[in-house]
Amino acid sequence: VQSAKNAKAQGALIMHNHPGWKKTDLTPTPTEATLYAEGLVDGIEVVNGSEFYPGIIDRAHEYNFFVAANTDVHSTTALDYRLLGYDRPMTLVFAKEKTLESVREALEARRTLAYGFGAVSGEEQLLKDFFAAGIKVSVIRKSSKNIHLAVTNMTSITYVLTRPGENPVRLAPFYTVWYPVPLTATTLDLTVLNMFCAKDKHPVVSLTF
Repeated sequence: VQSAKNAKAQGALIMHNHPGWKKTDLTPTPTEATLYAEGLVDGIEVVNGSEFYPGIIDRAHEYNFFVAANTDVHSTTALDYRLLGYDRPMTLVFAKEKTLESVREALEARRTLAYGFGAVSGEEQLLKDFFAAGIKVSVIRKSSKNIHLAVTNMTSITYVLTRPGENPVRLAPFYTVWYPVPLTATTLDLTVLNMFCAKDKHPVVSLTF
């Protein structure tokens, strides 16, 4: 705890790394609880290497931590990820400018998402905004009963989408899927199954057209 106090006194941002490593549950340890209670932790890993801790998303919300996803690389990202067919985990930081000061401001404002092994995690509204910003919706045609929409993924992330009563649909990068909606509809509501805004919760995004 004293080491964390010393670091904070020097202006450090402190992140809790791999909080679920070698644990059978995610109950904070006494030391962790003290660090949190004294405001000595700023961020926390949701993904570390190949480990994903969905329950930590709830902890991040509870203590107002920024979320992170990191490689834990001890060799190279090519050997540990790319050559095995995986993208490396990464923290998406929504900075206003390409400067160190702007990155720090974004971390302090908790404007981050954690991406790893196909899942994106973080604050619900930020997830919704991020998804909507990378999706293009176009009206293809209208029938007597429905409007037929083309939904195009303009990002490099594969999304898994569903609507009530429907099987999930995999929307690959730069691909398009089609959805019918009623003639009176003004939005297309999709649940993004590989986005996590809590341990067991996925955001529902309303796309306008």
